[in-house]
Amino acid sequence: MNKLIYLSLLGILLSKSFSLYIRDNDKCVPTYENSKLTLSSDCDEGYYLVSDGKAITSSTLNTCQDGKSCNLYFCQTKESKSIECQEAKSTNGYILFELKKNLVLKCSDGICNVLSYMGYFINGGYDKQVNTVIMCNIMNKECEYYLNEKIQNDCAYSKVGGVVRIEDKLYFCSSTNNKDSVEISADSKENYKKINIDVGSYDPFADQVLTNSRTYLVKVGNKAMVIVPEGTTEYEEHINKASGSDQNSSTKIFTTFSILINSILTLIVSFYLLF
Repeated sequence: MNKLIYLSLLGILLSKSFSLYIRDNDKCVPTYENSKLTLSSDCDEGYYLVSDGKAITSSTLNTCQDGKSCNLYFCQTKESKSIECQEAKSTNGYILFELKKNLVLKCSDGICNVLSYMGYFINGGYDKQVNTVIMCNIMNKECEYYLNEKIQNDCAYSKVGGVVRIEDKLYFCSSTNNKDSVEISADSKENYKKINIDVGSYDPFADQVLTNSRTYLVKVGNKAMVIVPEGTTEYEEHINKASGSDQNSSTKIFTTFSILINSILTLIVSFYLLF
């Protein structure tokens, strides 16, 4: 009797262990065969990658990093409720990578590589009209959409880390003052800027309220603003050369111009009084 109970308990334990094993492996597994990409039952709609006749998985991400590119596929649910995948050759810009939520893809005509930066990116995916901005924070190990409904028209109504739309341009708010904002929608050559987040403000990159102010070096252009990691060669090379925020730079130019005009007027008045 005791032996029977023991065997029954052992059977239940093995059954549960097997079920747990199945659940642990019940993850998205893309496969590529006969020029066709297919997904396992628990995969979601979204973008996936293929390289050299093989689907990219979590263990082969390095295939599409460090300057190496992969082919982009978009997978969506059809009327049959099955997910079908097609090559997305016309996709350009930054998109969320469905397989790894903490990564973003940079694509040109459907040829993409995997990025792992903290920052803000203009969405170039199928849903770009609904979700304009992608926000990545590797501290939280995730990338997500910055919802359009959260986009304000002034940093005063937003928060540090918020996105505002000013004259059809999108800016990152490093404070509640527009002059400290940095444009993230500029489709221009990349350049470097410094942003300062004041003490007591919420730091979206450190995911905490700061007890000391913090300065970040950011690379801006090509419709993105990314954080340059401290301690890297890139950081050391540009931190002392970088300018301030976009609006702040404009303010400084205007201030310098105003001082120059005032100086000229003072000279004219002085000259007039002499004669």
